[in-house]
Amino acid sequence: MMEMSEQIGELAKALAKAQAMIKNAAKDSTNPHFKSQYADLASCWEAARVPLSSNGLSVAQGISRIENKVACTTILMHESGQWLKDTMPMTPQQQTPQGDGSCVTYLRRYTFCAMVGISQGDDDGNEASSKGPQKPVVQNPVAAKATQVKRDVAPPASQVVMFDEGDTTHAKAVMHWCEQKKCKDAYRSMMEAMKGQPFTRVGFDTAWAKVNPETPDKEPETK
Repeated sequence: MMEMSEQIGELAKALAKAQAMIKNAAKDSTNPHFKSQYADLASCWEAARVPLSSNGLSVAQGISRIENKVACTTILMHESGQWLKDTMPMTPQQQTPQGDGSCVTYLRRYTFCAMVGISQGDDDGNEASSKGPQKPVVQNPVAAKATQVKRDVAPPASQVVMFDEGDTTHAKAVMHWCEQKKCKDAYRSMMEAMKGQPFTRVGFDTAWAKVNPETPDKEPETK
């Protein structure tokens, strides 16, 4: 839960001015698991450093442990003394110094961006999360075939984000998927099949296998 100083009026004004100056962070790093580009911590800081400092704002981040989780506390401060603070804990994938380090980097980047309002590309978070890179559970031949579907579309991938039929970005990604499959008629079926699925390529593959169970790796016939 976010905490704040008794008054945040001056901070709010300064942050509004800073956010008008902040550009999206450059996607200059690669996630090997999903072969996608994302903005690393340095790029996020580069996008916000001047807008923040020129408006009397600064950010401090502290690392601690909460039971077996690594926690990052991010504080947004204004030169008036007003502040906002929030803490996010996460269980590392591996209980090793390297696992903790990956988790710390992930936490610092995401809490920093959330605090100052930076849009960034996803994602190296799978390496820092407790479950690691997400993989489908193969329980039947249909699910097995789904893992072989060509990755010709890359919807936003985040292990903690589930498909939301009310989200226009998610709906557009489904339409884009159907267009890539040359089957726009499958849009409604895909929207239904994506319910309860993670908003990742694995989720799209699994949903596509439900819509086209006989040959999920081929284009479906349209009427």
